[in-house]
Order: sequence, then C-alpha cells, then structure tokens
Amino acid sequence: MGCKGERLDLSGLDNETKAKLESMSPEDRLKYMGIGGTIAIEAVPRFNKAENETVYEGQNNAFIVLGRDRYGAPLSGYGGDGETQCGAIDIVVGRMGCAPARVIKKAGGAETTLYANSDFRTDSARIYLSQKSDIDKYFGLPDGKVGNSVARSAVAIKADAVRLIGREGIKLVSYTDAKNSQGGGMSTKGIDIIAGADGEDLQPMVKGKNLELALDKLLKYFDKLAGIMDSFLTYQMNFNKATINHDHHSPFFAHLTLPSRGVMQEGTKAQIELLKNTKHGIKEFKDQLDGFRHNYFSQMGPHQITSKHHNLN
Repeated sequence: MGCKGERLDLSGLDNETKAKLESMSPEDRLKYMGIGGTIAIEAVPRFNKAENETVYEGQNNAFIVLGRDRYGAPLSGYGGDGETQCGAIDIVVGRMGCAPARVIKKAGGAETTLYANSDFRTDSARIYLSQKSDIDKYFGLPDGKVGNSVARSAVAIKADAVRLIGREGIKLVSYTDAKNSQGGGMSTKGIDIIAGADGEDLQPMVKGKNLELALDKLLKYFDKLAGIMDSFLTYQMNFNKATINHDHHSPFFAHLTLPSRGVMQEGTKAQIELLKNTKHGIKEFKDQLDGFRHNYFSQMGPHQITSKHHNLN
C-alpha cells in the first residue's frame, strides 16, 4: 500500500471509513477530498503517546510533540532511560512515510488500531530538538571527521529536500563556546559535508586565497623556468651561428679552408627549427600563463577559483 505516488491514497484507511466514503454520492464525497481547504479523509496513524508528552495533532498527519528525548518507542532515548535534562520537541509530518495506516489488518479481515512510534528513518519530514541526545545514532549518520555526538543537545532537520534560505546571509559556525550544554569542555570540530552514508573519504576543504597564492607562485616558477630556457636557447643559437660560420687555416701557407658543407646545412636547419619551434613556443607558453592568471585569478575571469560570496576559515 502507498509509496506509489498516488494523488489520492486511501489504502491505509479502516474498513468502516472506506465503506462510508463508498456509500456517499460523488458530490458528497467531494466534500472530504481536501479540495480548496476542505477536510481530507486519509490514513493517519495514531501516535503512541508517552505519559509525559503533550501532543498537538492536526488532521493530516502533522504533529508537534513536547516531551523528553526519544527516537522510537517510549523506552528509547535518554527520556526512555529516565534521565533528567533531556527535554525534546519533535515536529513531524508524515508518520510512516509514504505508507501511513490507521489500522493493522489481520487475517480474516479483522482490524486493530495502529499506534505508530517516531521513526527517524521513514517519517517524511522532521525537525527534532533535544536537550540531550545521541543525534547521529538516531538518524544513522556516519562519523565523518567531526565524529558522533553523544549525550549532547542537538537540532536535526530531515526531509526529502532541505533548504536553508537567508535573505542576508547564512553562517555555519562551530565551536563558539568554551563548554557544551552538559557543562563539559570541548575540542575544536569543523564542518563535514557528506553525500550519502560514506563518511570515510573526507578531505580538507581548500582555502581559495591560499590556493591562489600557491598557484601564483607556481606560475612564477614556470615563468622563470621559461626565461631560463629562453636564455639558454639564445646562447645556444649564438654558439650554433659561430660554429656554422667558423673556418680553419690550412697548414699550407695558412690559407683559409672552405667551410664544411654538412655543418653549414645542418647548422642552418637547426637555427631555423630553434627559432621557429622552440623560441616561438616559449613565447606562446608565456602568453598562455598570462591567460591562465586572468581566467582563474582575476575577479573578471570566467573561471575565477575563489568565490565572491562564500568563505571558510
């Protein structure tokens, strides 16, 4: 039943309510379809309320529970253990997720009222505040680098889609006080951004300005290397020129000999190739370095590596 995305799902209703709906005329039934803010008949599980809880319940599977820390049955959590200082507020919509039910149907058609506990895995959406909880355990979260919170105050938000919207900015801040809510000391913990349930391969975030500084230095080293190579080529070409044009004196009356045809041919070819490929290549390389600086370091660059608006420390 349920979990198929139907616009109208009555599968979890009890037989009596279903029979009443089926006996109504289409016009009368329309009054209970929730259209235009009218009453909507749908399967809403009864909440398994603990004695110490104050429950505000709407007509359509929406609850606010004021009580003590629990993440399941009344015996769960620090409230279930009878500990003090573990007050909790549980705001939840959609108990039992996409398959809510009012009754448990048994063999032979008999029905028993269903009492649902909080289920941090399947309930559709929840905001949970607790004075003392093991919040990562309750929601089945990976340790990450921050680690799991134990016996600490917590706020958790879970839904299919979570949006935090600040008209003038959003801050994610950790380690603001000298002591935690239980009066104990703390160690500095950062912020983990984890996709999925695997928190093993977490890596440190990059500071944009430091990365920019490191890459800029690296580019300067490349630029210097290109200059060294350019100087070497200049010296080599001068040497090649001297070698090509050099001559010898004959042992006969010290007359000049003819230049070596092979040396002249290969030397001239080498000079042309050095000028055409290597010299021009170095110039092109240095131009590309300048383009790289503009594209990635300049605020006007199309691929600027540091964010204009978002920061971390």
